[in-house]
Amino acid sequence: MMRKSGLVVVLLAVAGCGAPPPAGSPDNAAEAAADAIERAAANIQAEVAAGGAGAAARGGTGWTYSEKIDPMTDKPTKSACVTSTNEVRLDAPYDNVTAELCLRDSPQHGRDAFVALNGEGQILCRSYERCKLQVRFGKAPARSFSGIGASDGSSNIVFFTDRASLEKGVRTADETIVQIEFYEAGQQAIRFPTKGLDWK
Repeated sequence: MMRKSGLVVVLLAVAGCGAPPPAGSPDNAAEAAADAIERAAANIQAEVAAGGAGAAARGGTGWTYSEKIDPMTDKPTKSACVTSTNEVRLDAPYDNVTAELCLRDSPQHGRDAFVALNGEGQILCRSYERCKLQVRFGKAPARSFSGIGASDGSSNIVFFTDRASLEKGVRTADETIVQIEFYEAGQQAIRFPTKGLDWK
């Protein structure tokens, strides 16, 4: 359902971090969350390439909602995405691009959230190590979130490891700003019009 070509994650709306953690230490829970994110990331490219087939609807806000049947479970994967109001400024060979902030609920991968560029670019966040993302909900002070890259090495998408906290903040804010670091393009603040999320 993505509006542009590239890694525009149409409404692959994220879903992985919110899976119930296994019993045990906090470290085990964190590792389980990271594993879930990586499993979800492995399918992002295929879904984008397939065009994200499924029903989509836009409400009265900037959010777009989609639902598609997961072929492995015959259950729906639901997602909600919103496009940034500004562009990420990238040097050649990349073009300036907008980005998508997405939430996804998947029968296979659980609940997750991510930011994906509507095109190519290099986000400095790898699949084998965490990165820090600064997020500001409305006029509230910026908060630090942990991110992780896609397991397949795609560099134009980053997953949040705490879907629940991100969604809670997004639901309270007319605008959500996510600051991400890009290769040779520095830290950039990406603005998303998150007012009016109406998604159960």
